[in-house]
Amino acid sequence: MSDSKKIVHIIPSFFPDIGGAEKQLERLAKEQIKKGLKVNILTRIPKNKNKLNNFKEVLINRFNRNMLLFNLQCLFYLIRNRDFIKVLHVHTLSSVAFTAMLFCTIFNKKILVKLTRIGTSSQIDLIKNSTLKNFLFKILITKSSPIFVCLTNESKAYLEKTFFNKNNLVIHNGISISKAKKINYDDNFIRILFVSRLIKRKRVYSTLKQIFKTDYKNLKIILCGDGPESKKIIELQKKYPEIIDFRGIQDDNEIILAMRESDYFIQNSVNEGLSNSFLEALNFNVIPVVGKLTFYQNLKDTYGIPIFFEEFLNMSTNEKLQFKKINRLKSRLIASEKFNIKLTEKLLFNAYFKT
Repeated sequence: MSDSKKIVHIIPSFFPDIGGAEKQLERLAKEQIKKGLKVNILTRIPKNKNKLNNFKEVLINRFNRNMLLFNLQCLFYLIRNRDFIKVLHVHTLSSVAFTAMLFCTIFNKKILVKLTRIGTSSQIDLIKNSTLKNFLFKILITKSSPIFVCLTNESKAYLEKTFFNKNNLVIHNGISISKAKKINYDDNFIRILFVSRLIKRKRVYSTLKQIFKTDYKNLKIILCGDGPESKKIIELQKKYPEIIDFRGIQDDNEIILAMRESDYFIQNSVNEGLSNSFLEALNFNVIPVVGKLTFYQNLKDTYGIPIFFEEFLNMSTNEKLQFKKINRLKSRLIASEKFNIKLTEKLLFNAYFKT
């Protein structure tokens, strides 16, 4: 494969710094390599320099952790290698997206920019509400004509309404489909899972408080994650020790075990994008319980799940047990048909080279 098919991804952090964006890029890069593409990732030096990941198939350039220096080093790298770069794919709307669009404006390169989330405190919201950033952003999207990769139709509509940009695609995050089997318990408990940063926007603590206002005696609740609300959740665990299993930060294998143990995955956060944990829940046949968004309604209309949180609260124990029995195989079907990483790679390949 010649360098005419070289893709340069830019992301401020990458493994071993772990998050949904990092996991998504690793999955995508592996599929692109299988397709014969040359893949290069520009990122920063990790917080722990002694734990660099062993991702040999991909060229990873690690620059300074300071964002100003990172931007400058990215720009110099792109300029030096401009003759070999076919497409830039930026996985953030932080300052390096502005730098990348400036480079593509000057050197007439194709650029894709991923929009992960909309709403209060999202990157696109911060740009909209900053006079300077808003001004620069509108100039750069006019000059560089980026393709915005939106995860949902809501995000696409927001971009078109707020920045009058029509060059947008809806391409979902993807996941590698698992064959792992569920752990089947011979009892009448309903096992609920939270995998989340424990911050106010994710609403884990407030969601738990709502759950404990209902019939909770047949519940087992697993929580994986860490953050400012940990202390309040630990206090809640002391009150309900037989129900709440707070596991803190978990690695990938531990998350997989938690998924295999669980019946329902709850994601009731404010303005959530298409999160990695949502996809993982589908992949392990866990039924998602979510906030009411048009994107989820479309899935529900087609497959019967996900279920909305208010519906879940109003269901009796028997209804929850019956619902999980009827829908026990639907989640992985959705993952396979809608969110297979192979489909994500194919759609992005078309966006890189055919649009």
